[in-house]
Amino acid sequence: MGYRGAWIAFADIDKAEVLSRLSLRDTGAPDDTGMEPFVGGMTAAGWYVVLAYEGELDMDFSLAKLSAGCRLIGVEVFEGVMTSQTQAFEDGNKQWELIHIGDEGLFDLYAEGALPPEFAVIKQQRFDEQTANGGEDADVDYVYEIPADTAAAITGYRPDGENLGEDDPLPEMTILEPV
Repeated sequence: MGYRGAWIAFADIDKAEVLSRLSLRDTGAPDDTGMEPFVGGMTAAGWYVVLAYEGELDMDFSLAKLSAGCRLIGVEVFEGVMTSQTQAFEDGNKQWELIHIGDEGLFDLYAEGALPPEFAVIKQQRFDEQTANGGEDADVDYVYEIPADTAAAITGYRPDGENLGEDDPLPEMTILEPV
């Protein structure tokens, strides 16, 4: 089936307000399994991240509304169908979006908006990897990683810790639960 998850990283807003907007509360208990429905933690880059294991965080609600008075980056990944997307909002306005749908081709990538400078380097690296490993005939979908890689470059967070620098250790995550 493959990993399925969603996370939202918030900046310029305190943790209590993030949890209030999402109708969650922090239990204070550490996430020892990595399989809790909801967890949260602060990255070294200063972003508070809420992760929903198995995609239990419904990204259909309005990220624009959640971004009132702050910045946020929302990410959804589903390895089962090799689909990934990242959206960035600031104070209610979408700044940029990246979408990869593996069924549309291994080089499929929709990019819109004022993309961050990190994107160009990440895109080139992943496209080069895809090409070097067989292009459309490859057994691995490297372009799938671009949306999550781009979010990680900004927020310092990826659940698997992949492509994080030494200055971006994974945050200590605590278990969150619905209010």
